[in-house]
Amino acid sequence: MLISSTILLFALPVHPLLAQEAPQLFVERPGELEFSGFMIARPQSEQGSTRLAGYDIIEHVSDTNEFIFAVPSGSTENAVAASLMATGEFEYVEPDWRCYLVKTPDDPMLSLQWWHDNIQSRSGWDIRTGMSGNNYIAAVVDTGIDLDHPDLQASLVSGYNTVQNKAQSDGGDVSDQNGHGSMCAGCIGAIGNNGIGVVGVCWDVKLMPIKTVSGGQGSSSMSDLTQGARWAADNGAGSVSVSFSGVESSSVNSAGNYCDGQDCILLWAAGNSNSNLSGFDWSNVEVVGATDVNDNKANFSSYGKAIDVMAPGVNIATTNHNGGYSSVSGTSFSAPITNGVVAMIRMEYPNWTTTEVRQRLYDSCDDMNNSSKYGHGRVNLELALGGGGGGGGLYLTTGLMVAGTTTTLSTTGSASGDTVYFAYSVTGNGVTSIPSLGVDLGIASPQLLGTSGANGSGVAEFTVNIPPRARYLPVWLQAAQIGKTSQVIYVIIT
Repeated sequence: MLISSTILLFALPVHPLLAQEAPQLFVERPGELEFSGFMIARPQSEQGSTRLAGYDIIEHVSDTNEFIFAVPSGSTENAVAASLMATGEFEYVEPDWRCYLVKTPDDPMLSLQWWHDNIQSRSGWDIRTGMSGNNYIAAVVDTGIDLDHPDLQASLVSGYNTVQNKAQSDGGDVSDQNGHGSMCAGCIGAIGNNGIGVVGVCWDVKLMPIKTVSGGQGSSSMSDLTQGARWAADNGAGSVSVSFSGVESSSVNSAGNYCDGQDCILLWAAGNSNSNLSGFDWSNVEVVGATDVNDNKANFSSYGKAIDVMAPGVNIATTNHNGGYSSVSGTSFSAPITNGVVAMIRMEYPNWTTTEVRQRLYDSCDDMNNSSKYGHGRVNLELALGGGGGGGGLYLTTGLMVAGTTTTLSTTGSASGDTVYFAYSVTGNGVTSIPSLGVDLGIASPQLLGTSGANGSGVAEFTVNIPPRARYLPVWLQAAQIGKTSQVIYVIIT
C-alpha cells in the first residue's frame, strides 16, 4: 500500500549543500492509513535531535533513535515533514500512521484447509511438526489472542500490551475482543493432532500475543506496532508477524533492522489494496503477499519490488476468538502462515543465522514466474525443511559466478571430516535419487564438480574453475553428503 504515488515538490528555500530529494506527499486512505496527529522522525545528526526540542515530544525510542512527537496546532503532517526534511538533518519524518487490519471478511468456516496442500505442509510434517517441549517463540503483533481457545491455549506464553505499556505478567491485557489476532495465531500454530478444529503450519510452537489496539478496535498506531515487534524480539521471539497496513513506512524498516539485530525475523503483510509496492524494498522485513487456491496472486493482494514471498491468503480456515473458527481472506493471514514456515526452519536448523534462514525461505519457494511482482514465489514448507530435494542439513553458498574466473562453493552443517559432494545441473530442477548417499537431489541430470572434507567447524569448500565459454549459462548447484543435502541455488553465469 503506497502512501501516495504523487510527489510534492516543496518550494522551500534550501541551501544547495543541504538539498535532499523532496519528501513524499502523505495522503490519507480512510480505513487503511489515517493521520493520527503525531509524527515519527529519525535524526541523522545531533542537530536534528536538538531541533526536535521545539516540538511536543511524546517518546524517544532509543532502540531505533526515533522521536514521536505531536503535530503543532495550526500545522499539518505534510508541512512538518517538509520543514524538517529540508534541513538535511533527518533520515525520515513521517506520520505516525493510524494503521488498520488487512483482512477481508469471508464466509463461515470452510472445513478444508486447502492451503496446506499447496505449501506441502503434510510432507513437511513428515519431517517436523514443531518441537514438543520446545521454547521457540513466534510472536503475533495484533489484536491479542483468545487465551482460552482449545486450539491455542496450551501454546501461549506471556505477552505485552503496547497501549497500556504493560507486560501480561504485570497485568497487561492481551485478550482478543476483535478476533483478528486469534485468526493470525491459528495460521501459525493452531495445535495439530488433537482431534479438534484446525491445524497451523507449526503444531508445537510457543505463541506470544502482542496487543496493540484498545479493546476490540481494528486500528493501531504505527509506533505501537513497531514497539510491539521490538518487545517481542527483546523477549525471546525468533519471528514476529504484523498484519496491519503501513508496510511502506520507514519506521517498519527501522524495526526490521532492530529485530534482525536481536536474532528475530520481522514479517509484515503486504496489504489488500492491489497496489504496486515499488517505492521501497526493506532488507530485513519479509513482506508477504497473498495467493489463491490456484497459486495465482489473490486479486486483492499488493505486489511489486517490495514483496519477498507469497503465501496462501484466500478462504483460510483458522481459529477465531470466543473459542470459534472462521474462514477469512487477506494478506493478514499470508504473513502468519509464513511466520509458521520461518518458525519451522528455525527449529529444524537452530544454529542458523537470520540470513541463512531467510535464504532457505527464499530458495524453497515455488516460482511464480515474475520475481518483480511476486518476490521469490509461494512458500513451500516441505522444501523449506529439506524434503523433496529442497535441502536438509547443509547450507550452500557461492561466490560470484563469472566466466573465465574461479569461485568458491561452501557448505555448513557437516561434522568434522565428513565428505561433501558438490554437483551442478544445466537442465534444471528435478528429483534424482543418489542411493550411495541415501538422499534425493533436487536437480535433474546432476554432474559432479568435486568433493571436499569438512573442517573442524563443519565447513566444506570447493573451488570451481568457470570456463570462458560458460557466459550466460544457467546453472543449478547443490551439495550433498551421506544423509544430508543442501538447498538448490540457481545462478546465471555472467
